[in-house]
Amino acid sequence: MMNKLTPHQPGNKPHAFAVLVHVLAPIRQPVKIQMEKQVKRSRRMGKTVEERVKINCKNGLHVRVAAMVVQKADNLQKEHKVTFYIRREGMHNVPLTSILLVTALKIRQNEEIYLVTVGEGAKEAAKEMKALLESDFSMSPVELGQVDTLLQDNAITAENIYSNIETGLVVADSRYTVIIYNRQAEKIFGIPPKEVLGKKVTEVFPQSKLPEVIDTGKPVLGYAKTIGEVNIVINTTPIVENHQVIGAISSVLDVSKLMQVAYTFANRQAMEGISVVKSLSEIQELMDKISRLSAKTEYLEEELNRRQKLNPAFNRMVGVSSKLYDAMKMAAKTAENNFNVLIRGESGTGKELVAEAIHYSSERKDKPFIRVNCAAIPENLLESEMFGHVRGAYTGAIKTKVGKFELADKGTIFLDEIGELDKAMQAKMLRVIQKKEFQRVGDERTIRVDARIIAATNRNLEDLVEKGEFREDLYYRLNVIPIWLPPLRERREDIPLLCDHFLGKIAEELKRPAKKITPEGMAALVNYSWPGNIRELENVMERVNILAEGQMIQKIDLPGYISEPLSGKALREPKEEEEIMPWEYYEREIIKKALKKYKSFNRAAKALGLTHKTVAAKARKYHLEE
Repeated sequence: MMNKLTPHQPGNKPHAFAVLVHVLAPIRQPVKIQMEKQVKRSRRMGKTVEERVKINCKNGLHVRVAAMVVQKADNLQKEHKVTFYIRREGMHNVPLTSILLVTALKIRQNEEIYLVTVGEGAKEAAKEMKALLESDFSMSPVELGQVDTLLQDNAITAENIYSNIETGLVVADSRYTVIIYNRQAEKIFGIPPKEVLGKKVTEVFPQSKLPEVIDTGKPVLGYAKTIGEVNIVINTTPIVENHQVIGAISSVLDVSKLMQVAYTFANRQAMEGISVVKSLSEIQELMDKISRLSAKTEYLEEELNRRQKLNPAFNRMVGVSSKLYDAMKMAAKTAENNFNVLIRGESGTGKELVAEAIHYSSERKDKPFIRVNCAAIPENLLESEMFGHVRGAYTGAIKTKVGKFELADKGTIFLDEIGELDKAMQAKMLRVIQKKEFQRVGDERTIRVDARIIAATNRNLEDLVEKGEFREDLYYRLNVIPIWLPPLRERREDIPLLCDHFLGKIAEELKRPAKKITPEGMAALVNYSWPGNIRELENVMERVNILAEGQMIQKIDLPGYISEPLSGKALREPKEEEEIMPWEYYEREIIKKALKKYKSFNRAAKALGLTHKTVAAKARKYHLEE
């Protein structure tokens, strides 16, 4: 037997009816019009009684009282051949025989409502019903048992609705405990109920918005995710009772099924004479909600389809952020032509991966992809590396060497750190880009080459051009199609996915189960600034995978500069009479303090939110190497 239902008290779990009232919106427009026509028709025939009623019950029309009202209304309707409705001032009529709809009105003590009675015996029936509504609703044991039986029957109906609707439902109470997890949610997430119900939502679904919504009381609507091959849209909203958030509900919509349901409902809406059965009408309310969201989900479905249309070569790019996908969309378009591409972004953002994806999704995918790091090759050897040399071209050239451009013929050459080239090499690079020809070092013969050029840099080329350190004509030749990759701090929503990716990759290499990160640890990772971007994140994952005890990576396992970032003390405010020093003075003091505390360029750079290279350069500038 199910327990008797009692009015909700603050701190309890959300009641089944509270959740259903939250999910099922007020009755849809066609039904409303049908009821109003019936009332007007009866009023013309003199068979309608409308009276103001004041609710005196201490707790208003709560669940148990609503059940008593519905039971009485059902009996009087049969006895007097009438139909009861109630409504608020300015609102439409609501049938008095639906517990869910009556409860949804949330009518409170001393509130006045309208009682509308339609039918042959309207006058006598209205008198009895008004007396009940204005009473204190004291119940005898027999009546109490009947009411509880009615509530039990409706609770069973509620469970059936939860189990059979084509929307996944995950409901958590104010303590983040999952109390409802229906069959559709199980089908979408692939996790059995026994592993979800009764557990903290943060343990089962670490990225769920339920805790955030419970804490803030603000809904989070329309965010998309992909689970395996299923594209879903999630709406998470708070459940509020007596001005207090008592839980939250996530409705999980399968986009493809959603569109099918919305289309079916649109056809059904056009039909006349909709049958108003209590349980069906309640499900119909959910369909109405789906219909209102259809425009939004159409956009989301198009967005998801757009993302899925990317060539499989882009699958190595992990993330769901809009900035990343905008960059991927641009990169995918460049694969359809042979124009030069310039990939911009900070160090460690994945520029080489994007270059590879462009090449392997283009018509040149079966031809060579040649990588050249312009910053890693000494200036005196760079020309030889790029264009090759003949035997005897210089001391030590004991045999002819083929250069990178020649190796990339018919394929793609990726010039990383193009901003590090000196002016002499820039002029030679301009020639090979413009005329598609070059000469080996020590050779007079001209070699023609058909290689697509993809360049990348983390430097501000516009500033270098302005300073005369980078040729303007070369800049415009390279910057035909620019692609900007966002730093990791601008796509924080991708950090959990990247962590899982790297931990899975490490586990596969070690042939061990992948470790997981606790919510506290993940929060610290998401809040960190990541000056080294994805490369730094991968290094941190490798470190914690080794140092963490057990399968869960705790916040304490993370490096100190991530788990407890340097907050520092506020800079001392200069006195009015104190002289303001040049910027370099303060910059030197900050770098000096960081190096003194952390003893290395790398750790000091991470604490200051700078790159290792920047701190090293500043240290040399201010003679702080020692």
